[in-house]
Amino acid sequence: MTYIDLDEIVLDETLIQKLQNRFGKKITTVTGRGKFAFSYSMKNFLNNFDMQNSVFLEDRPLEQAKPNPKSLIESISAIDSKCSLYIGDSMEDLLMVEKCKESGYDVSFCGIYGSSDEPESKFELFQKNKASIIIESIQELPKALNLV
Repeated sequence: MTYIDLDEIVLDETLIQKLQNRFGKKITTVTGRGKFAFSYSMKNFLNNFDMQNSVFLEDRPLEQAKPNPKSLIESISAIDSKCSLYIGDSMEDLLMVEKCKESGYDVSFCGIYGSSDEPESKFELFQKNKASIIIESIQELPKALNLV
């Protein structure tokens, strides 16, 4: 068994269905992982993502790493999105979204704090930095977006 086999996948069919009902096929990812690692971990949900317009930063030059907004702008532009939601669990994610906004993109940030070693601190960090949505778990997203 490898470390990648220990990944806890927090997506499920119900959540994916609710997101697809609202956003259609415009579900992409900008992840620090490489395409292989992402594909391996998300194998049961892979066909629910627009992989062609997703960005896998581990496969890119280091200068494109978060919080550089280039990858997020690339993904948003590729799907021709007028308004986007980025879901992340780090300050780098939030900063990347803020830099996209400074470049004129309409992007909101949803901070996930429950997976942190110090969830209370992460919640406060997102709150202090005015994250648009702050939830403990991705499973709370449909309720936060009024998709229930």
